[in-house]
Amino acid sequence: MILLHSLKSEYTKTKHSSYLWIHLLIPLFGAILFVLYFSLYESTPLYNKCKMILELTATVFPILIGIVTAVVTNMEEKASYFYRLLSFEHRRGIYLSKLLLLFLSGTFSVLLLFVLFTGGITIITPIESFPYFILLKSFLALIISGLFFYTVHLFISFKFSIGISIFISIVEALLTILFSNVSLPGIWKFIPFSWSVKLSEFVLQGKQSEFYSGLIALIIITVITIFITTTWFQQWEGKKSYE
Repeated sequence: MILLHSLKSEYTKTKHSSYLWIHLLIPLFGAILFVLYFSLYESTPLYNKCKMILELTATVFPILIGIVTAVVTNMEEKASYFYRLLSFEHRRGIYLSKLLLLFLSGTFSVLLLFVLFTGGITIITPIESFPYFILLKSFLALIISGLFFYTVHLFISFKFSIGISIFISIVEALLTILFSNVSLPGIWKFIPFSWSVKLSEFVLQGKQSEFYSGLIALIIITVITIFITTTWFQQWEGKKSYE
């Protein structure tokens, strides 16, 4: 109940900020770009085109995460320099509500991209036997992998600075591009920077065993990360690392 109340409060604070517009406009522009790509390169194999849009989405996703977590933490810092947060005895619920808002917003944004893109494809350039379900599952893999990055960036924004969070998100995007073109052996294929693109590619390629083993590793590490960061936030005194 406390978590739901905090979630409603967090949502209310974002109504008059750029937060909502970011999650609406980026999927819209992305869908338009993807539909144009499909219509202009009709001769390109369908698998290559689907792989391309998944890689591009996985590349932009970390940057989006870095920006929106910066927006959320910046609102708290500007409003009361974190005094409101520090006044609560049980701060884990506040932290989790912020994390949940970020994750749900990201989920909405990715699903909106999928709906707009597939709707545009169906209307403008109909493709026989288009893999709607496989593509949806690939997008869901992107969403699940995003929870880890939301957790990490929320911690970085509070502990260090907004600038560092955005800088790291750009590095993550570059590493995503790198890992999308590199075959990682053994356990290395499950390192965080490769999750978003590799899990979606496993779905697209029909590699079920690799997908589920990667998903299990992702869930375990994400749960551990959430536990560590919420425990830290409960003890946080509102100071940045450079203060």
